[in-house]
This record gives sequence, structure tokens and C-alpha cells, in this order.
Amino acid sequence: MLLSKAIEGFVVAKLASGYSSNTLGMYRVYLKLLSSFIHDADVDTITSADLERFMAWVSRVQTTSREWRYQPRQTCNDGKHMVCHPLILGMV
Repeated sequence: MLLSKAIEGFVVAKLASGYSSNTLGMYRVYLKLLSSFIHDADVDTITSADLERFMAWVSRVQTTSREWRYQPRQTCNDGKHMVCHPLILGMV
């Protein structure tokens, strides 16, 4: 199964579980980036090394490009917009 299809199934399942639209929006943004980053690979071929490279890329891009960074509606205690990167690894 292609990652893009798995992502859609994941999002539908989380919607049915009552996740908020803001949370699902964040999931979609980062999971679509992941899918693009690994060229919509078959789920069975994705390795932990692929995910580690993606996480490193996301961290690099977020620190160098303010325009790209996902901007959630709420801010963290320090007032900066942040996304919990480890969450992505747990979702795939």
C-alpha cells in the first residue's frame, strides 16, 4: 500500500475517533510532507532510516524557513509556534 493511501486511512480513523480538525490538519501537513519526501513509497519499504532522514530534514527546514513552518492556532508557553516532531514517528 502506498503511504498516501495509508495516510488517508489513518486520518479517517482518527476523525472517527474524535480527533479535532486542528490536530488532523497538523497530521495531514506533516504526513503529506513525509509522503513527498520519500516519494510516496510503499509502506512496507519505509525504514527507520527514512524516517530519521525526514525528521532531520524537517528540523533543518523549520529552523531556516519561517514561511514554511506549520503555524498551529495555539502557541506554546514560550510564545513560539512549535510542532512535536516525535509524534510523526509514532503515527507511521
